[in-house]
Amino acid sequence: ALGRPHPWSFDVHALAGAQALEQPRVTAAPFLPSPLQRRAEEVVELADLITFVRHPVRAFLRQRLGIRARRYDDDISDELSIVLDNLERWNVGDRLLRARLHGADRRAACLAEIGRGLLPPGMLGKRIVEDVEPMTEALAAIAFEHMRLGERRDPLDVRVRLADGRLVTGTVAAPHGDALLSVSYSRLGYAHRLAAWVALVGATASHSERALQAITIGRGRSGNDTVSTATAELAAASAGEREALAVAELERLVALLDLGLREPLPLFCKTSGAYAWAARAG
Repeated sequence: ALGRPHPWSFDVHALAGAQALEQPRVTAAPFLPSPLQRRAEEVVELADLITFVRHPVRAFLRQRLGIRARRYDDDISDELSIVLDNLERWNVGDRLLRARLHGADRRAACLAEIGRGLLPPGMLGKRIVEDVEPMTEALAAIAFEHMRLGERRDPLDVRVRLADGRLVTGTVAAPHGDALLSVSYSRLGYAHRLAAWVALVGATASHSERALQAITIGRGRSGNDTVSTATAELAAASAGEREALAVAELERLVALLDLGLREPLPLFCKTSGAYAWAARAG
């Protein structure tokens, strides 16, 4: 009746899908039947290692398989925003905090945020800034206290040769004195502390003559309007001991990265961190 001896469609993909639905069902193949071979790269980037400890499974998908799973919204909203969701409020707080840490005056930072045009109009937007700003100021105040303890120095180059011949290389942000300072408007979690630890280990392995420490500052737990601070350092009496501890820890971290880039590891910052904390507490 259609003048053709077989089904047809202007949409060949829709036709193929319809034909596939009529075929017998088969069991889906496993995502990864066996671990992949270890990568042969001779250089390990410190930034890749930090990304891995923050999100091990995501790092496997991105660094090894080249897969980026995210949501794309093509439509631009033309609605007038009255309230902000949690992410939008976080963005406001993060921008205010960054402005303060870069030397902007408290009032100037607030006026600039209102002037961006991203807030609800009038008093609605002003009220959001008034709600968020006290916490950003509290975070900035703690950060300024640590900044005053030491002069800002140059960024630290990391270049560490591992036992298997591979080279770990990267750059760690400029410390204040001997403190690697990290400040975030986010609630201080395991991901932030792990990232700071990797940076500390890498920097110490290359600059063991300095007794570096990592100071991470963020908001307190949910429902708590306080500031949380975590400090990490390598307990060693001499430069030689610090270097040995740092290189040994870097070896363990890179070995974990090797495993995590062969298959998805059952490691998740919040869940695994809570488990480790409970196990340590008995």
